Amino acid sequence: MVIVTGASSGIGRATAQAFARWNGSLVLVARHPTPLRAAVEECERTGGRAVAVSADVADPEAMERAARTAVERFGRLDVWVNNAGVVVYGPFLDTPLEVLRGVIRTNVIGQLTGSRAALEVFREQGRGVVVNVCSLWGHVASPYVSAYAASKFAIRGFSECIRQELALAGASDIHLCTVFPGSVDTPIFRHAANFTGREAPPIPPVADRRRREAILSCVERPRPEVLVGHGTRILVLMRSLFPGLVRRLVPRAFVASALGRRGVGETAGTCSNLRPELNAIRGDWK
Repeated sequence: MVIVTGASSGIGRATAQAFARWNGSLVLVARHPTPLRAAVEECERTGGRAVAVSADVADPEAMERAARTAVERFGRLDVWVNNAGVVVYGPFLDTPLEVLRGVIRTNVIGQLTGSRAALEVFREQGRGVVVNVCSLWGHVASPYVSAYAASKFAIRGFSECIRQELALAGASDIHLCTVFPGSVDTPIFRHAANFTGREAPPIPPVADRRRREAILSCVERPRPEVLVGHGTRILVLMRSLFPGLVRRLVPRAFVASALGRRGVGETAGTCSNLRPELNAIRGDWK
């Protein structure tokens, strides 16, 4: 039995469908009920059983309710995928503090809250898997994504701490896996807050939604960290071996590849206003 947060769009929605094809039982969590219902219907058409929980992942009572729903409806909870996330692009001093706080609230507090709800159930059961969806930005920083990179570095550190606590507790059948994808073709970039004045498409190369396979592989064979994609692995290795070189090269490379030429107005994105009409599996960036 699987819980997926951020299940109404992108990687979360694709992951939910993949679990459904295993004839799995799912609780899908997202803020807006309309695309969430569509995701539930898609899972049921592919052979799974799914329940929707419309909730904010940073709300501890809501995450406890999601866990209770899983246990009451399906008898147990086996996997919790912390996938919900939001993005903001912009110079730090030009980005409103409420938007920066919104990114930290969803990306960090949301994953901590979800992990806590899951681990409390897993401690009672004696087994289970938490998958924290992180990002390449959890290893390598770049300009204009200060809050997002901070959130992903935080999740990387948090995940390692919890793994150590589980080891000290002798909880060998409870696992916490952290997945680090690079750019994936999802709508998250269209949902993003943006204060750069320029369009911010995903950084090439852009992978398709098959990156969900990394999440499924963590469930089948849990391991601490999974770097997804050759580009991600190469950049992380370069950051480890040649940190000074990467610090010099990344800023210019980011501006050249991640900021488009087309001008755009400022937007707080889904940090303040949901846009359910954009929710889908693909972002059509490729």
